[in-house]
Amino acid sequence: MEVRANANDQSSPNRWLQQKRLHDAYFLIKEKGWEIADVYMEVGFKDFSHFSFAFKKAYGISSSGLS
Repeated sequence: MEVRANANDQSSPNRWLQQKRLHDAYFLIKEKGWEIADVYMEVGFKDFSHFSFAFKKAYGISSSGLS
């Protein structure tokens, strides 16, 4: 996968990738009804606690609060 940072975006490629992963996770949980245990690994997080912390920071709600 090729990752390009938007010229107008001041975030790093790593930050962009994390935001994309969180967006994909939100979609899979909310729209597709996936289990959280399956989602965090599917979108590329290796550690559940890191995923959970990042998700809550990004959306203001825990991932379990969506399901």
